[in-house]
Amino acid sequence: VLFLSFLPFSHKIINTIRNFKSNHKNLFLLVWFLVPLLLFSFSKTQLPHYISAGFLPFIVLMSYPKKPGVFSVFIQILILLMLFLIAPIVVKNVPISDNFVKNMLSNTHQIFNNVYFLVISVFIFLLIIAFIYFKENLYVSILIYCATTTLFIYKFSQLQQGFVKSSGLKLNRKNESLYMVDHYNPSLSFYAQKVFSIKEKVNSGDKVFSKNQNLKSDSILQKGNGYAVWIRK
Repeated sequence: VLFLSFLPFSHKIINTIRNFKSNHKNLFLLVWFLVPLLLFSFSKTQLPHYISAGFLPFIVLMSYPKKPGVFSVFIQILILLMLFLIAPIVVKNVPISDNFVKNMLSNTHQIFNNVYFLVISVFIFLLIIAFIYFKENLYVSILIYCATTTLFIYKFSQLQQGFVKSSGLKLNRKNESLYMVDHYNPSLSFYAQKVFSIKEKVNSGDKVFSKNQNLKSDSILQKGNGYAVWIRK
């Protein structure tokens, strides 16, 4: 997570550690960085953004060597863009045992469509041109990196949360309510602007939001991205 978070400057992490100079200020920054990193590395709940509390001091430490390493930055961005291009294609051939994840990824070809692949391909071409003609100027490459990463995250969020968002907005407009059974999804509550109760055992006639696993097709009202809205009969 640390190396992914600092893309496309991840190569400077090793250099920063290797060239660390011990003084009061640097030790303070190092402790500030290590406390959240170690604390959340050993915690039971581990979400990627938890360690971001320690990013600021490490960025200060990384800034001491002035040269950013233009070629290293270019290679990291290029590899990432190639992954953005290839991942949606090869994911359908990856064996996945988790039914929820398998159902969520079933709409990959619809979300990551031909327009997406065309845009990513254009960005890869522009990145290579930028490296050739603006080699010492990283602004263009960083701009391409930000735009492409934003596009990928937007598309992936549609794949992961698209059905949750549309279901929540419908519940908000129709002033309807339902129950959750196998997990609590805070995004649904956010879009619906209401709190939903969790039931271990649902009764006949209850409207339920849950993961789309082992459900009878005649009880499902809507489904998508691994989730379903259904009625207990």
